[in-house]
Amino acid sequence: MAGEIKVRLQHHKDRFEVTLPATSRVSALKQEASRLTSVEPGRQRLICRGKVLDGSLELQTLLPKAGAELTVMLMPMESSGDQARRTWQHYQRVLLAWLRSIWAFMYSFFHSLLVPSAYAPSKAHKEHHTDGIDPTDLARLAACGAGG
Repeated sequence: MAGEIKVRLQHHKDRFEVTLPATSRVSALKQEASRLTSVEPGRQRLICRGKVLDGSLELQTLLPKAGAELTVMLMPMESSGDQARRTWQHYQRVLLAWLRSIWAFMYSFFHSLLVPSAYAPSKAHKEHHTDGIDPTDLARLAACGAGG
């Protein structure tokens, strides 16, 4: 219809098509976007052709030519409290990762001192590396002076 504007709205990976009267203002588009995306109008930043849209603009003034469609991107704004919370959570995750790494290193180090048998090769592993020679045979040979 001639009196309507088709708006393609993109929010994250979601895409919506909205049809509004040509005389509608951006504030009406924000209300419709709120209904579709659950982002309150006060937290919406609508961007069209690289410009942040003011709520008082008429949609038809944004069209490059008659009958064209508008493509608008919706980017939710974060409050300063949300930004601070997200930053604080990031620092907590980094700190916990460092603490886990330090704990793993310290645990392995002290565990190897207190329980060295846990880190010693198994008997089957020893036999494999001695090429089948019994360690007691080597001790007897060395005691007899045949070791060289």
